[in-house]
Amino acid sequence: RYGHRPARAPCIDLGCAANPHAVRGILAELRARLAAMGVSQADLGKVELATAEALNNIVAHACATLTTADIRITAALAGVRLRLCLRDPGTPLPDERIPLGPRPDPHAPHAALPEGGFGWFLIRDLTEQVIYRRVDGENLLWLHFHLTMEPGKTSKP
Repeated sequence: RYGHRPARAPCIDLGCAANPHAVRGILAELRARLAAMGVSQADLGKVELATAEALNNIVAHACATLTTADIRITAALAGVRLRLCLRDPGTPLPDERIPLGPRPDPHAPHAALPEGGFGWFLIRDLTEQVIYRRVDGENLLWLHFHLTMEPGKTSKP
């Protein structure tokens, strides 16, 4: 309909310094805000884990050489769709592309597994879609989640 505007999705806008202590705080705040919107515990865990991996990558790699940097997280929730955007001024991803992130070999001996390197696999596994763009000197990483239950609804016994 002409002039019809869709209802705005509930939004979250958070920011923190690009350091491990601040990242822990922003993750707790994001989780609390999503919980207040009715997101289920299972979905909260999935969102928190994928977001923590992405934020840790930002701190450890993108912003590692910067003396000060801020990270912004915006989130929009519409039904069973949650879209997060993480924004930072750090170094771009190599070739401005999301790394493939190898799948861990479940049959490999524990000692043969590297200490890290599975973050991107985990992020991809927990999200519906991951998009990266470099815009005006900033990294923008979108994490799209399909929630298992519409926020605020409870499952039937």
